[in-house]
Amino acid sequence: MKKLIITLLFAIIGITSYAQDTIRFDTNGGFTQVITTDTNAKQEYAYLRSYFAGKISNYKNAVQVEDAENGKIILKANKNFRVTSDKLMGRPIDYDGIEKFDITIDCKDKRFRLKIDAVRYSYNGYIIMASNGGNIKQREKIFSHENEDYYLTIQQISNIESFNEKRSEYFSKLIADLKAYIKQQKKEDDF
Repeated sequence: MKKLIITLLFAIIGITSYAQDTIRFDTNGGFTQVITTDTNAKQEYAYLRSYFAGKISNYKNAVQVEDAENGKIILKANKNFRVTSDKLMGRPIDYDGIEKFDITIDCKDKRFRLKIDAVRYSYNGYIIMASNGGNIKQREKIFSHENEDYYLTIQQISNIESFNEKRSEYFSKLIADLKAYIKQQKKEDDF
């Protein structure tokens, strides 16, 4: 019985911590999440700045705001994506693109707020074309869009739930990485 209670307790703790990291996108594809830590605002700012400086190529160009006094960082970031839809004469269209977004971080003692907004896309559409009696298949570019608004792209994707699930996994992993990085940096600082 005692073992069952302990198992249930750990399950509840696991569900609670997962629920905290559940991503709920707004109508423009962004979200805001408050993440708790064991550090003060000054440490969070330094650790988060260090994290993103190591992860974003050409970090200096990505920075929009770095305000150590107020614990605020704003960055331009992006990630690649690929989805398939069947919107052209029943044939699948592959979308290869870049999701662009702004990251805003506000640090407070024992917590920071992560905000993802200004979501937009640049992407190319490809279709598989067959020639030589169907023996040779080539991927042909059929269109290209630059910096489209979030909702314009989403209308073209046939399985929005799957697309947002992949986005949610990406951002949940980012949050988990941020938490682990802060914890590790604090541990290293407390040698």
